Amino acid sequence: MSRLPQYQWPVQAQDCLLRLQACSDSCNNQRTTPFAQRNTCAQACADQIGSSCGKTEQYGSNYAVKKPGQTPSYLIVDQSNPQSAAFHTSVNLIMSLTMSAKEQGVTEDEAALYDRQIRLWGLEAQNRMRSAHVVIYGLSSVATEVIKNIVLSGIGRLTIVDANSVLEEDLGAGFFFRDSDLGKSRISDAVLQRIQLLNPLVKIEGETSLDLEAWSPSVLVACMGTRNELQTLNNTCRSLGTRFYATSAQGWGGYIFSDLGDSYTYVANRVIPGSKERKPVQYTQKFVSLEHSLKTSWNSNLADGDHAGRTIRQHSPRLWATWAFWQCQATQGDSPSSWSESQLAENLQSTAFALLQSKGIDSSKVFDRQRIDPTSFFAEFARVIFPQWEHQSIAALPTTSAVLGGILAQDLLNTLGQREEPIVNWLVLDTALGQAPIFAIGTPPVNEV
Repeated sequence: MSRLPQYQWPVQAQDCLLRLQACSDSCNNQRTTPFAQRNTCAQACADQIGSSCGKTEQYGSNYAVKKPGQTPSYLIVDQSNPQSAAFHTSVNLIMSLTMSAKEQGVTEDEAALYDRQIRLWGLEAQNRMRSAHVVIYGLSSVATEVIKNIVLSGIGRLTIVDANSVLEEDLGAGFFFRDSDLGKSRISDAVLQRIQLLNPLVKIEGETSLDLEAWSPSVLVACMGTRNELQTLNNTCRSLGTRFYATSAQGWGGYIFSDLGDSYTYVANRVIPGSKERKPVQYTQKFVSLEHSLKTSWNSNLADGDHAGRTIRQHSPRLWATWAFWQCQATQGDSPSSWSESQLAENLQSTAFALLQSKGIDSSKVFDRQRIDPTSFFAEFARVIFPQWEHQSIAALPTTSAVLGGILAQDLLNTLGQREEPIVNWLVLDTALGQAPIFAIGTPPVNEV
């Protein structure tokens, strides 16, 4: 709606803010404003009223047009009643809006169901979510939490890929499973129906194998897989323009890796210098593949194929333990074979120290400075990982799964809505310490647009 010649009247700053709030409230009122018009109505409030609230000489204005190109009609509004003034303004603004629900893409049922979150992140972001197709690879405990959050938030389609059966250990944190599901498929009709009950507007489906080329989904979340398998999935996603996450819980901790493509654009609110107000700022972040990230080195003499890493003040032992475990998996295969738990701990420690040395990182920065005994740390890590590796289990502690899955789901939803700063590109969770540091490994700094 373009600004037209208009009558203006001087108002106090507080009056101006009251008018703006009342106008916005009227836009969000289900009785007075059709859902599809709320977002545009709120923007018009901000343009007409909010644009003058920060000026030294405050001015308010009021006019209405029923369709673009018409001559505006002016209203005389009682200045002593800012709520009344704003109400008249919003009503007139509503009359001037021509965008229909069909054009917006959101139905009335969806409007009623997602009303609160649309007020939080806007109609445009909600539309991106409702058109998104998310694929979850491996119905793990972490995946369970992710699924709950994204289905309730209103994505368009969810495909769960898992060819395995429900194990007894899955019942701990897998709240979509029941005792009667033991030995049955993780994506049985009963399991999918329980997920569907969360939100009947989301299309839920289960598959036993991945077909990314046929589906071309918006996002893939890989909750299981070896290093080589994850790298292959990530590279396929890059070729399709699909955003990629990899995650796994490991006892009291776990990790998230994200690759949102070569040029991911998002908007975040930033504080205006010298003011308490915030303004939206657009950024572009270049992500790198898992393979690229793992070839990052802090060695002054880079080996062939390695990439120089950005400075990291304090490295996470769990990150290096994860990389070491992937290396052990590549050596041993799908199971620990002849290794015992103690042998796994010894091999994890020696492999991690070899990785640190090859990448030019002093092991004391990872362990000694944080007062962590490496022998005890890797023994505990092996105690958790060994049974998962031996039995091909993706079960995890409920607390870890809830926290890790919640963080990933929030980042995924922000990614779909292209709002707020994403995880760039490794998050390492330690629930025992209450920490979840983020490490940018292999990625360049963000650019402000």
